[in-house]
Amino acid sequence: MSGINVAECLRVFRVVVDRGSFSAAAKQLQISPAWAAKSVTGLEAHLGATLLVRSTRSLRLTEAGESCYRSAGRIAEELDALRTQMCEEATEISGSLRVNLPSIIAIHVMGELAVDFQRQYPGIRLELIANDLFTDLLNEEYDVVLRLTPSLNDSGLIAQKLSEAPRVLCATRTYLDDAPRLDCAEDILKHRALLYSGLKTPDVWQLREGDKVSSITPNAVIQANNSYMIKSALLADAGLAFLPRLIVEQEIESGEIVELPFLKDANPLLLYALRAPSKYLPARTRVFWDFLVQQAFRRTHS
Repeated sequence: MSGINVAECLRVFRVVVDRGSFSAAAKQLQISPAWAAKSVTGLEAHLGATLLVRSTRSLRLTEAGESCYRSAGRIAEELDALRTQMCEEATEISGSLRVNLPSIIAIHVMGELAVDFQRQYPGIRLELIANDLFTDLLNEEYDVVLRLTPSLNDSGLIAQKLSEAPRVLCATRTYLDDAPRLDCAEDILKHRALLYSGLKTPDVWQLREGDKVSSITPNAVIQANNSYMIKSALLADAGLAFLPRLIVEQEIESGEIVELPFLKDANPLLLYALRAPSKYLPARTRVFWDFLVQQAFRRTHS
């Protein structure tokens, strides 16, 4: 298989690994199983390494195959980006842009922003995927990932802080009327707590009371990896919750939920935009990235 298309072979290889067989990969790629197998064999010859151990029932990645799988997405992306960059002169910026983002940002923020962005760049097709779970951006095919986290580890990704999302300690009036007094952070331990489990340290609430910061491990009676499930339990008078103001602001204003203002979030969530490092950044990704930064600046200074 001389003169192979390395980028195409890498793409076939990744799909074969993801789907677990040549036939399943061929079906997804709309090629023959024989051509899928030939592409992987040609890639192995090109690299001088065995990537897959084949058997009649399964495929298994070799050590070299695991390394190639991790790199294949980035290599293919850079080749595609370079090809796109060479073609983008004075033409309209176009193409598909896949964005992974937390559900609360999808519901409360991104809808309006997506419309504004698409009006500016009508040639770009936005695909928004709401997901509160950890996303391995280097090995999944997203152009930009938005994440809410108290801190960001050095992962080798390009990161841009966009805004803060402080949480509020809150409950319904009905719950507070029947619950023990709550005059300080330590009193939380006497209460039922509703815990969002999607953070690295979900069982610790860091609260500021004047100049004092307390780390409280509440008595969690309900735990969920979705903030809206916690909000539903909160509205059902089930206990205290520590949620981003963004999703309970309307209920606080209407009086359905009561904020305990003397206890502040000592470690607010931060909203970051993340993308994989790439020498050739597609124009559609660059303009969306710049758009997010610009919108964050406007919101901060408005």
